[in-house]
Amino acid sequence: MNVMNKWKRISKLLGLLFALYLLVPGLIFNHIRPYPLSEKCETHLQSQALIQSSAEGISILPEQCEDNRLTATVIFKPHAAGPPRHFHEHFDEVFEVKQGVLTLEVNGETKNILPGQKIIVPKGTPHKPSNKTNQEVILQSQDAMMPCTFAYGLAELYPIMDAHGIESKQVLFQLAKMGNGMDTWLADKPLIIQKSLRWILGPSIRIFNP
Repeated sequence: MNVMNKWKRISKLLGLLFALYLLVPGLIFNHIRPYPLSEKCETHLQSQALIQSSAEGISILPEQCEDNRLTATVIFKPHAAGPPRHFHEHFDEVFEVKQGVLTLEVNGETKNILPGQKIIVPKGTPHKPSNKTNQEVILQSQDAMMPCTFAYGLAELYPIMDAHGIESKQVLFQLAKMGNGMDTWLADKPLIIQKSLRWILGPSIRIFNP
């Protein structure tokens, strides 16, 4: 009986330590000291460095960042697969075609966006842009397309994606490291599970891989 009571106490202690591990680092790294996307993106985007992914077939040339809203030229290479179906929780995304034909799946409906046409995808709406033609597609708009912090997050995420694959654990770890500030979520996975994984994994990744 004493042995059983001892193991019960140990189990309770381990459970308490695990709960504290989930709660305290999560609060610190997700709310008190979140990943500094804002501070890092300002210098990077002011240099107008090209942001590109061979896996997605996309290149982003930043033009202006004001009030965390980015205007840019976005190029989809011929037959670019684009990103997985995803959504953004807190911002609308602008797709305005200057050249070529963009294929845009929005909430299960596929549209072909022609030069001079513009679509604004509301926040929370699953979407997937791609290029199904053998010509480049160029997006350009006077309106801001996305938050600057999101574009900088892509600048950190794309090299990992190209090196290890879009669905690799390294991409998951990088998203967890950036936390909820990197506002992109897979459309085919429950949001609560994605947020929980970032909450649980993020602090450890930031501690051991700053």
